[in-house]
Amino acid sequence: MTRDRAVNTVVDVAFALFALSVAVVLLSTVNLSEPDQPDPFEPDRTATVLGTSTFDVSYSVAPVLEDATASSEEIDEDPEEYRSERTAHASMATHVKTAALGSLAVGDEQITPTGQQYESAIDSRVQTVLANTQFETSVTARWSPYPDASVTGSATVGAEPPPDVDLRTTTLTVPSGVQPTRRAAVEAVADGGDYATVAELVAEATVDGFLPVVESKHALERDDSTMALTRYRYERFAAVLDDADRETVREEIEQDDVETDDANEYLAASLAERLVDELRRSFDSPEAAARSVSTGDITLIVRTWDQ
Repeated sequence: MTRDRAVNTVVDVAFALFALSVAVVLLSTVNLSEPDQPDPFEPDRTATVLGTSTFDVSYSVAPVLEDATASSEEIDEDPEEYRSERTAHASMATHVKTAALGSLAVGDEQITPTGQQYESAIDSRVQTVLANTQFETSVTARWSPYPDASVTGSATVGAEPPPDVDLRTTTLTVPSGVQPTRRAAVEAVADGGDYATVAELVAEATVDGFLPVVESKHALERDDSTMALTRYRYERFAAVLDDADRETVREEIEQDDVETDDANEYLAASLAERLVDELRRSFDSPEAAARSVSTGDITLIVRTWDQ
């Protein structure tokens, strides 16, 4: 079993429990005076659908491929020559979590729009899954390496709640698939580490989570749309970091000598330079900063309201 598959299994189980907790909360608002004739579209049924249903999502990365081929001198194929259609099969939790991580942004600048393409496709599919229920539903996934970080990923699918509506909200934290680093940060600070130590650990986990070393190396050694998209992610990650140089990254990911370890290490060092100042401003001590690290978690929020 691969690590990603194992993580997805954990997320699916956690989200099933999440659905149960939503059902418990929402059942308190349901009139149970006629137990022999239950409404087939009670809110608990909506929560169960969210937690247990798996479905395919088909989407296109054609717009991203156009940007990739236009911005990189190393990608000389016409974007129309690449396969741009994608299909993913997963639970609701995994779909939304993946879209959130795929929409990673540094400050106000998103690295690539791939996550947005995926999120839009999920949203359309969710609207079909939840059709004819008597409750509107919104599902959001949010990831950040620590509270109020400038590096974030988020995705929201479902309906948009109107103002002044009575919302019922349930929140759960589940594994993100990014390397957990809180324990390592706390131990490192206890051994004399400082804000820079925490920033380095967080940056390494973030870069490796967005650009897994082994998978990225294999992708860059191919000659298809996966290669083009992966190269684009590396170059864009460098572009959104003030202290990174795109040419340095390009040299590390040349097809004839791909060194994703070195590329990731370079990006992580540049990202850490940004994060260390942020941690100093946000936390009173390196110990507090270390305890706040949450790279291994992602927050799922389900909101429901009457139509």
